[in-house]
Amino acid sequence: MRTRIDFHNKLKEVCDNVYYMAPRNDKMVYPCIKYEQIRPSVQYANNHIYKHTKRYSVTYITKNPDDPVIDSIFYTFPNLSWDRQYKSDNLYHNVYEIYY
Repeated sequence: MRTRIDFHNKLKEVCDNVYYMAPRNDKMVYPCIKYEQIRPSVQYANNHIYKHTKRYSVTYITKNPDDPVIDSIFYTFPNLSWDRQYKSDNLYHNVYEIYY
């Protein structure tokens, strides 16, 4: 069974600065990934939980709107959906939902 630490280490393959339940913005080093666990995917069979998959909200934050890491995340995590992109405090945020 894969753990959150396994997921954290996989994220570190994409970006050196990875934060779980991120600190304040002024404490983070950019570019970075911040993530948190969100509602899992649960499948039922015979009135019992048959399978559940953890789901994470992952935000890649960078100063470069064309950063190649934005696309490399798609190839690193096959069970991913892209949520949105926005700019805040002159930083570009790309938000994904990843099942792991």
